[in-house]
Amino acid sequence: MDLSLQKLKLFFKEKKKLFSPFFVWLNKIGLLKNSAQANSHLNTDKHLVYSLAHSKIPRKNQLKHVARFLNPKEKVFLKIAILTLLLSLSYLGYGFYQKHLIQVPKAGGTYIEGVVGYPQTINPLYSSSRDVDADLSRLIYSSLFNYDQDGRLLPDLADSWRIENDNKDYIITLKDGVKWHNGGILRSDDLVFTFNLIKAPEFRSPLRFVFEGATISKVDDLTVKFSLSEPYADFFSLLAFGIMPQNAWESIIPEAAALSELNLKPIGTGPYMFAALIKNKGGELKEYHLIANPDYYG
Repeated sequence: MDLSLQKLKLFFKEKKKLFSPFFVWLNKIGLLKNSAQANSHLNTDKHLVYSLAHSKIPRKNQLKHVARFLNPKEKVFLKIAILTLLLSLSYLGYGFYQKHLIQVPKAGGTYIEGVVGYPQTINPLYSSSRDVDADLSRLIYSSLFNYDQDGRLLPDLADSWRIENDNKDYIITLKDGVKWHNGGILRSDDLVFTFNLIKAPEFRSPLRFVFEGATISKVDDLTVKFSLSEPYADFFSLLAFGIMPQNAWESIIPEAAALSELNLKPIGTGPYMFAALIKNKGGELKEYHLIANPDYYG
């Protein structure tokens, strides 16, 4: 019996080389079948998952499990990729900010300033003699020319100008559409009126002596002509006085000009306009309020 078993084993061992290609072929068929079966199972699993999911894009609560399926190298690579993406987006965002966004001041707010004394005549005729009045007058009234913070003389209400007659005639055109704080429109008549008040001896303006030898005339609704007796190269620097509204001041006599209510409740075309004032029981002015001019041409 043992001899027969040994002979059978020897037979198969001797025939192994003969049947090897056949067994290899059977193994390949089996592997192909197994592979086909595996793919079939995989497709079935995918179909099942997609049938249960509303979207193929992972949700937030699904993404938190990604780390469980990544090896250490993949985790490091993912972190580097995310960091690179964030840095790139930050750089692009900063570049867009620098090229396309413009910073502008925020509107509103309150500025409070303490002063020595109190306002009396916020009026271009007299304000130059008192610092408090002069400061407020520059905020409320506009002039043909004005000085900036660096001391440079720049046009304010003057839109254009030319000099003729051997530097003796100055023809100046005003900006069009400039509004007074009461809604009226600035015209050359207002400039002529203010200049003549300064020149009038009965109004006793400290500026009267500055314009000796100078006269003014109206050319049209927006243009005036200053005529000098002698050329003066720095004449534009003298035209920094505030312009007053003719319709508000023409009915006020010279004797009452310094006492007029318009000295404390002025009407100008400047960046700020009168809002309110507060007096104490003794009649002394304690607070003076201005608000931004919503129709300011500047």
